[in-house]
Amino acid sequence: MKNYQRRIIGILTLCGSSVGIVSSLTQLIEVNGVIGTMVFGLVLAIYSWGAWLGLNLLENKPNFQQLIKFWWLQVPIFWSPLLGYFLTSGFHLSVYFDFSAIKLIWNFNLGSLFKFTLLQSGHSWQLGVNIFALGVVWFLDKQVTSTKAVNVVASE
Repeated sequence: MKNYQRRIIGILTLCGSSVGIVSSLTQLIEVNGVIGTMVFGLVLAIYSWGAWLGLNLLENKPNFQQLIKFWWLQVPIFWSPLLGYFLTSGFHLSVYFDFSAIKLIWNFNLGSLFKFTLLQSGHSWQLGVNIFALGVVWFLDKQVTSTKAVNVVASE
């Protein structure tokens, strides 16, 4: 991984997670009920994990497997009357399909965002992906694959 690539992903991971921590703390203070508190506590833990991973990446101590897992959590977008989920850290470029309106929707944002719904009967069915997070996962996986290939060649 080149230094500028490591820095860009490290800054997005660290800073995006830091913003996520602050916004999660704000939401955690405002939430009522045990389930909401547990959900936002978990999100706070995820963003804290991301900040730690981003800091390690900036210090050139990357844990690619953990980074891939962190960014995979940001790939899916789904909404239904039963359950909804959307998590981003740093930036997102998303596309999702709204089944009730029969339309494709694009969205982007610089910053961190977490949305969660449970048993919201008026919510439509939507399914999508965070294209940016999917690209980061692909890039990080490519780094893992190339590192393994270099290690195999070096050991022979």
